[in-house]
Amino acid sequence: MKPYYGTDANVIATRAAQTAALSMDQPVDIVNITIDELIAQNVELPAFSTLDRIAEQIHAKTRARLFRRVTRRLTDEQKRALDRLLGLLARDLASRQSASAASSAMRNAPHASISTC
Repeated sequence: MKPYYGTDANVIATRAAQTAALSMDQPVDIVNITIDELIAQNVELPAFSTLDRIAEQIHAKTRARLFRRVTRRLTDEQKRALDRLLGLLARDLASRQSASAASSAMRNAPHASISTC
């Protein structure tokens, strides 16, 4: 078994994470694929925090690249339509959160009972 540190294991882990990030959205899945690849390459596993950091960084870079690629292909009209849709969704979410908070406040408010009157 090869040690993780002082070898090319970080390159192996990074490449595995990059490949996984292209088809997986959850960092935990990226970590699992990275672990599988290190085991397959007979490499000692590093601390989980190392794998987690690699997965988070690769995930963020991959999502940013994908976002840039998609937004470059959108027309100005498509961008405006998406902005309007996102605005509607944000307002809807805010109103649902307000309604939920009001409902929760009413449930948690002290109620008068006949025996206390």
